[in-house]
Amino acid sequence: MNKEQLDNLNIMIRENFLNPDDYPNAKKNKALIGSVYKNDFEESGKWFSQKDYINVIQKIAKFSKDEEFLVIEDFERTYKSSGKVVRLSETVAESWIQFSAFTERTDILSFFAIGRSQNWVIWANRDYWCILVKKSIDKILKLDNKQELNIASFSEADEEFISFIKNLYS
Repeated sequence: MNKEQLDNLNIMIRENFLNPDDYPNAKKNKALIGSVYKNDFEESGKWFSQKDYINVIQKIAKFSKDEEFLVIEDFERTYKSSGKVVRLSETVAESWIQFSAFTERTDILSFFAIGRSQNWVIWANRDYWCILVKKSIDKILKLDNKQELNIASFSEADEEFISFIKNLYS
């Protein structure tokens, strides 16, 4: 995809799924439900645990028939040397091996990921990630989205972050 297409996709995600700039009221669509997961990047060097990836992301991607998904940086970079403005992106296969390899080699700091089905979107950084999925899919797949457990896993969370989590579940 060229930069204009990536920018348009970024706008579409922010208008229809999730806009981190509107935190804590980031969710943009009542037909979606979301969860937040803590990363252990400092300890493991991984953005996602294999268990969370397989039980959540890969499960949703397979159900949605998304054999791959597009990862786009959620901000633009301006290179000082050239002044060139870019938005890093990559298409990644839905397998854990491919996704894990991508996260180990990427220069991306935070990103959106979305499949062709547009049934779900991820927003991630190295501290935590959240996924929004259509409520109808969540019910079919019986994803273990329990708001209380989600809040409990962020014991250090302030009221604004707790409000963010509750907004994702609403």
